[in-house]
Amino acid sequence: MKKLLRPPILIPATFGFLFSIFVNIITEYVLVAGQTAVSLFFALFAILLLAALYYWTRTHPTQTIFRPPIPLRQPLDRERYARRGLIAIVSLYTPQPGTPAATLTPAQRLAAAQAGDATALNFPRSNYAPLIKAVTSHSKNLQHCWLIST
Repeated sequence: MKKLLRPPILIPATFGFLFSIFVNIITEYVLVAGQTAVSLFFALFAILLLAALYYWTRTHPTQTIFRPPIPLRQPLDRERYARRGLIAIVSLYTPQPGTPAATLTPAQRLAAAQAGDATALNFPRSNYAPLIKAVTSHSKNLQHCWLIST
């Protein structure tokens, strides 16, 4: 019973009761005048207006679907389980040891990044490799990609 007496339930119910009494009074007035078609139209209009008000004022919760992570190893899995959104945390660029990019000084790396020289930085053999793999795995359905960095 406590659930029914809360304001989110009680206020619309009270409004509905008062509205139905108001519609009943108007219907009786129109019936006395002998116009049944007008009263039916008026009652139908009142019901539709009440339903529209109810649906407009109702809050719609946000739907989220959490699925367990599925490894996307095969191309068929990538097509089937690719997600529409991706949130990635991007750290400072670090090349793998033994690559040509590892021999570059920080100033040379910055100059290559500003010039857009991706081959000199060798992103697939750096700490960005998992991010590149994730983006390419989900690329079929990917609509939103948030990159968070410091």
